[in-house]
Amino acid sequence: MTGLRMSVAAGALLAALAACGPAYAALTGPGGAVRLCVARHGAVTVTDFAARCPKGRRTLVVGAQGTAGTPGGAGPQGATGPQGPTGPQGAAGAPADAAALDALKTAVATLEDAVRALQTTPIVGSRLAANAVTSDKVLDGTLTGADIDESTLGTVPSAATLGGLAPADLVQGRGRILQIDATVGGGDFGTVLNVPGVVRMTAFCGNATTDAGQYAFNTPPGEGYTIYTDNGSADPTTVFVGANTSAGSSFWATNPAGDHLAFELEGSPHNIGIDVFSQARRSIFTRLTFCAFSGHAVVTP
Repeated sequence: MTGLRMSVAAGALLAALAACGPAYAALTGPGGAVRLCVARHGAVTVTDFAARCPKGRRTLVVGAQGTAGTPGGAGPQGATGPQGPTGPQGAAGAPADAAALDALKTAVATLEDAVRALQTTPIVGSRLAANAVTSDKVLDGTLTGADIDESTLGTVPSAATLGGLAPADLVQGRGRILQIDATVGGGDFGTVLNVPGVVRMTAFCGNATTDAGQYAFNTPPGEGYTIYTDNGSADPTTVFVGANTSAGSSFWATNPAGDHLAFELEGSPHNIGIDVFSQARRSIFTRLTFCAFSGHAVVTP
């Protein structure tokens, strides 16, 4: 008898035994199990569950309830359902407090008037708190002598001295002092000093920190210069650069380890004194060579 036929026959047998009532209870074991004795030629007999099958027959127990299996995994989430209907209209709110609304309107109108007054009416000092206006709140060139109440100013303790210096210690003269603070990349030209319409001083920076550099001058139309240079040698050098000209000179070469040169440019109407230090350096970040220039120039008139 095949496995499928055996299971069908066993199922039919269990159904028949269940219909027998008390007899079924006597033949079954725990969980409703039934002991079957199967002969070699396929004949099946039912025996008391506590008894053994005769010799030569195999024992087959059917109908016993097994242990519960592990719970299955959760199924996939179902699709989102359709949107529900719109809820009913809520109840109407209580009316606004008319008195509070009028008070708010009055406050807003008062604030608007105050803002307009600030835009059109000057604020005198008597209306400002002490130290309310500091120098960083005043734009350059917006205050004149007429804006300052002289009665509020103090007096100089001694007009004969200024910072501890007597008048004879101060040098009076025409001109302006310009600062030199520039850098030029290695292997490149760059501007060191530029006085628009007067002169432009440039410099070449060597490719390496061991390469020499050199200054050059660009003159404007209508004015040339006789340029005296002192680099610490016994005699200064002299080079004339005509108007509207760009010129360099070996006299203006720079030592990459550090060099200090003084220039005196004599023209008409300008005279320019230049004191400048230069040095070739290597950037600690990019490892590239550059030249640094620092100093000052005095331009007259």
